[in-house]
Parts: sequence; structure tokens; C-alpha cells
Amino acid sequence: MSAHAQVYTNSAITAAKQDVNFLAGITAPEHFPQDFPKEYLVIWEMLCNAAADTEEKFHHFNIGLPRGFAKTAIVKLWVMWLILFTDKRFILATAANSAKAEAIIADVAMLLSSPNIKLLFGSWTEGLVKNTATQKIFEFGGKTVILAAIGAGGDPRGLNVNMQRPDIIIMDDIQSRECAESKIQSASLRSWMFSTLYYARDPNRGCVYVFIGNMFPGDDCILEQLRLDPVWRSLIVGAILSDGTSLWEAVHPIKGLIQGLKTAISNGTAPMFFAELLNDNSTTALTGFRPERLLDWNPMYEINQPDCTYIIIDPAGRKSTSDTTVIGLFHVYEATPWLMEFKRDVLTPKATIMYALTLGMETGCFNILVEDIAYQESLLFWFEEICRTQGIGGFKFYPISRGNKSKNVAIVTMIKQLQGLHSSSYTVVAKPELGLHPKVKQSVIYDIYRFNPDKSNNSDDLLDVLAYAPTAYLQHGLEFSRSPLALEASRTPPRLLTDAQTASL
Repeated sequence: MSAHAQVYTNSAITAAKQDVNFLAGITAPEHFPQDFPKEYLVIWEMLCNAAADTEEKFHHFNIGLPRGFAKTAIVKLWVMWLILFTDKRFILATAANSAKAEAIIADVAMLLSSPNIKLLFGSWTEGLVKNTATQKIFEFGGKTVILAAIGAGGDPRGLNVNMQRPDIIIMDDIQSRECAESKIQSASLRSWMFSTLYYARDPNRGCVYVFIGNMFPGDDCILEQLRLDPVWRSLIVGAILSDGTSLWEAVHPIKGLIQGLKTAISNGTAPMFFAELLNDNSTTALTGFRPERLLDWNPMYEINQPDCTYIIIDPAGRKSTSDTTVIGLFHVYEATPWLMEFKRDVLTPKATIMYALTLGMETGCFNILVEDIAYQESLLFWFEEICRTQGIGGFKFYPISRGNKSKNVAIVTMIKQLQGLHSSSYTVVAKPELGLHPKVKQSVIYDIYRFNPDKSNNSDDLLDVLAYAPTAYLQHGLEFSRSPLALEASRTPPRLLTDAQTASL
């Protein structure tokens, strides 16, 4: 080999060791056409550092990645990396059944057989000792490598090779959805996992345990149980990140994920979507929300005049990092407020006023309520001032507040009102006190499933507006009745305010 070729080979080996995207690209570009997202790189570095750790003998990792997001694929790459670059010798793969476990080590063998890996590191089959579905034993890189596979509940002692014990134990999707739904099956799996499997480890060389899977609804999800165990280091991420973007846009665009969520909501399977795609199995239980309890929209409302209408505004800051301002339009039918439409965006005070007044003139809604907490109260002054100076008549403006009730308590109460539940329990007492027009229903349900009443940093602006709606109607319903002045104003063609007219805002 020429000096130039040797330099190239050494550079490629170094890059493969340090960069998972490079390793994936030279190994199987057809299977890994896109770079892994940054969250995967964190997981990769975490696992590689643990395998190279010479001080700590035992490492425990609990990894939750969305279903269909190549979580098993990156584990297979990591197993190949272990074989190529570490002294790890006995890698045991477990899965929900033996066939799935055997598929893991078969795919690792396939990766090792790729032309570029053979070119850089040599052929693993030249030192082959045994090659079965459950065991692959071969001499490679100056060590004996053992790949073994068993299904959940199997006996790893039957895989004992030359007195060797596993120094890597991978538990890939060992819990199925059916298992998580059964307390008996879940208890049996945990018993096997923390006795038979756990102590199959090599006590002298140590062991890296990797549990990787999905969330499932209920209390018997092992991924969630390990998340609460301080011994296990957890990294759990959902398909949709907190900023509303996709975890892996190049492979799973956010547009498709949102469409999948809408389909799940329509089919009544949203809890499963949140568990398996967003790795969040907590919020449904915490709020007690059941979408089948929501009021059905009456098509006759489309042609009937509402009893009254009003707009509620939850203002926020104007910076790009601020919370969003939400402006919600409500129609009241048969004494029940319905959210008809809403705007949610980062808005300046001027833009908030312009949008709300325009919405009111276009829809004939002349009752506007503004949350009067802190600086938001000044928005009421500017609404009245703009209407006075610009000669805009018909509007009435009201402050609204929660009183002494916290935001989370108000939202939980609202969620119960949507379902017709007693305010202090989950008992059905009457028809729901609040309705959602079909065009806003999916957005609201999505936010409810994301809402955690035990946290103070929820993305809850839309829910906050909804929480004000029943109180607003209760307090001001008679005043909201469409007055002759409002009726006259509604016949006037709506006109947008110009920048010059609102320059003082």
C-alpha cells in the first residue's frame, strides 16, 4: 500500500471512529441517506464514552426514541462501532422475541460485511468460528467477538461461550404494547430483566446496559419506570420537539407528523400517538381528558344567528422569544360558548389591536375582553383610545381575570367544563359548558394532550383563552347581547387601520 493510500485509510478510520454520520455513510449509505439529528449525536457520544470508560464498570442507559425513527438502526451501528474500536467482546442483544433479537445480530453482520468496512478493517468472516441465528463467534481485531441473541424471557446462561459473559447487554423493544397493557406480563418481564438477564453480565469486565424503547400509556411502561430510577441515565425525546419542529425533519417532516396527529385525534388514538411518537404517556392521565366527551357541532348553528359573540385576548410580548398572543372568537348557542376561530402569533400591541378590531368588524362581534394582568391592562386603554380618535363605534371593552385562581387550576377546570364533568371530580354532571368548532377542535385537543398541570411552563396560551370563556359569558352575557349600536356598526364596511393611524401605539 502506498503512503498516500495509507494516509487515506488512516484518515477514514479516524473519521469513522469519531463521526457516526461518516461511519453510517461509508457502511450503508442506502440505509442512512440522511445525517442523524443532534439528539442522536448526544446519545451516540454518551454510549461511546461509556464503552470506553475504564473506571466505572457498570453503566445503565434508558433511551426513548419515537417509533419509526431508526432507533434500532443506530444501536446496530453502535454494536459495529464496539467491535471495530473497543475491547468489548460479548454483546448480547435481546428483544420482545427471539426472531427480533436474531435480526439485530444478523444486521450487524451485514454491516460488517459492507465493502468499505472490509476494505478498511478486513473481513470478519475470515476468523469465523460459529455462525448461527443465535450466535456469531469470530476472531477479529485481535480479539474473540461473540454476538448472541435471545428473546425476552429466554435464558442467557445457555449462551455461555468459553466461560465468557456479556459486557454489553442491549434490550431493544423488549416490551410490547400488549405487555405494557398487562400488569401480570409487565411484572413478569421486569422480574426476568432484573434477575436472569441483569446478572448474566461479566462481573469482572463490567457491563453497559442499554434499554431502548417507546412509551406506552399506563403505569406499567418500563421506559417510564426506568426514567424514574436514579441508577439509569435517561434520554427520552419525542418526534415533535418543544419548539414545534420535527426531531428529524429530513426523514419525518413536521407537516406529516402533524397530519398523523390529526388522524390519530380523529380516530380516537391520540393517547397512543403521544406515547409512541412523542414519548409522553403522562398528560392524558393527569388531565383526565377524553375527547369523546366533547360536544358535537350542530350544523344548524352555521345558519342560525348566535345568542351573542365576544372576543377574548391573552396578550404576550412582542419579541421573537416571547409567548404567543392568542385572540379567540366565541359564539354563544343555547347558552354555551363555542370557540369559532383563533389567531396565535407573536404580535406587537399595535398588531393585536388591529387584528382584533378588524376581526370584530368583519364578524359583527363588538365585545372584546382583555386579560388585565400586569401591562396587559394598558391594552384596554389603547383599544378605547384608538376607537375614540378614529371614530370607530360599537365596541365594548372589558377586563377579565382569574381572581385568586392559578392558571393551571383554571385550565384543568376548563378541561372538565369541555367534558361536562364536575369541577372537583371526574363525575359527569351535565352537558359540557363549552364547545369547539370543528376547524379548531384538533388544535385544542393537541394542546390539551401536551398540557401538564404539574408544570408551570406549559405552552398553554390557547387553553388560557378557553379557560376565560365560561366566566366571560357568565359575568357579561347580558351585556354581550347585540345592541342596536352594534347592529348598526356591523352594517358598516370594515376598514383596516393604517400605520399612520396607529403610529402612537
